[in-house]
Amino acid sequence: MLSPYTAPWPARPGSLALLAAVLGLGLASAWAAAHPAWALLEISLLLGCLGLALAVRGLRLQAPGLDGALLLAAFMLCAGIGLQFLVAYASALLQPELGLHVLAMLGGFSNPRFFGQVATLLLPLLLLGWAFAPAQWPRRCAWLLGGLAVLTWAVVLSTGTRGTVLALGTSAALLACLGPLGRRVALGLLLTGLLGACLSWLLFTVLPPLLLADPTIFQHPASRLTFTLSGRELIWNLAYDMIRQQPLLGVGPMHFAAHPNPVAAHPHNALLQGAAEWGLPAALLLLAWLGRAYWQLLRRCHRAALPLAGDTHPALRMALLASLTGAATQSLVDGVLVMPTTLVWLCLLAGWAWALCEPPAQSAAPIAPLGPPAQGPIHPAPWRSRLWLALPFLLASLYLLWSVAQQLPYLHWPEHSGWSPIGLGLSPFPRFWSHGMIEPSP
Repeated sequence: MLSPYTAPWPARPGSLALLAAVLGLGLASAWAAAHPAWALLEISLLLGCLGLALAVRGLRLQAPGLDGALLLAAFMLCAGIGLQFLVAYASALLQPELGLHVLAMLGGFSNPRFFGQVATLLLPLLLLGWAFAPAQWPRRCAWLLGGLAVLTWAVVLSTGTRGTVLALGTSAALLACLGPLGRRVALGLLLTGLLGACLSWLLFTVLPPLLLADPTIFQHPASRLTFTLSGRELIWNLAYDMIRQQPLLGVGPMHFAAHPNPVAAHPHNALLQGAAEWGLPAALLLLAWLGRAYWQLLRRCHRAALPLAGDTHPALRMALLASLTGAATQSLVDGVLVMPTTLVWLCLLAGWAWALCEPPAQSAAPIAPLGPPAQGPIHPAPWRSRLWLALPFLLASLYLLWSVAQQLPYLHWPEHSGWSPIGLGLSPFPRFWSHGMIEPSP
């Protein structure tokens, strides 16, 4: 945070004032909450997420070669999940007595549908090869990444995740309005999604009856697909009741989880969660700040709909726009702002897009994502601004570390608890507390 390229606000007092107001209202809400320590933990998490996005922005402005590292990380993650999926499928064919459950195919996720949130963010990046000229992106690489996108779609659809389909469908509809480049990426999303559905149908409907004496050992994706709200109407109504009862300061950050209910520890809607926990003023101010940042990204993508020779930034911005639009859409029906892996990737991509939307006087010269870094006229912030900016993030990081250290002895499933692990010994509500809900202090 002390990097001279991290602090972007010396000439943007409006943004700083908005965030300071949100922080002040959040602290007031935490002070009035039933469990201030948990509320401060949520505020610290928000500051940590903003700090991560700022750090990625600063690193990208200093080293444009970070594009290649982030793309490689996204590719490797999707490839690793896809390989795990195929290995589990092949093992079930070779040892039918073991059966096949989607949890076994997506180890590392306490709920297999959580991978859909990560896929929403990363799938558009896999389609960058569709937007590059052959001289910049070899055709065989484009086909390889296209195949990886198809496999990722198949994994997502096998989990029965509906939010990813809704999110990326919304992204494709938006990109189709942003010129030839946007339409090309949107077509890639739709085509790979269709091929992924065909692959999932082949793996779970066609092949098991042909290769197995008892195809019922395969849990068919259709068994997890529903067309109801899956109880969301109950937690949405609960969040709405909280807003009506505490419209100004809310019930306290993270405090939806302090109201036990049979469905979930968060309302599966980012807008309702912010308004219910932080209060309407803080939620509206934060929404205004995020909306302004999103509008800037949308304008940059609209102005540069056609890629320029030797410039891959339009394609990168278009892919990041699709990822962030999908995440925003899915956050209205899912816990995008709650699940740790999703939240980290969301911060990484937001900071990346932030750097790519800087004015020409601040950003480095455009280069290919895997090419050598180029130097541009970047204006560093004064050291005093950097010090004041780093202080709240440092305090938030220390509080997060202290809180996690306090919780480590309790990360187990005591017999006297009313909760029990799901499936393969995995916890149902992965957040900062042990059992999904905030419990009164002993």
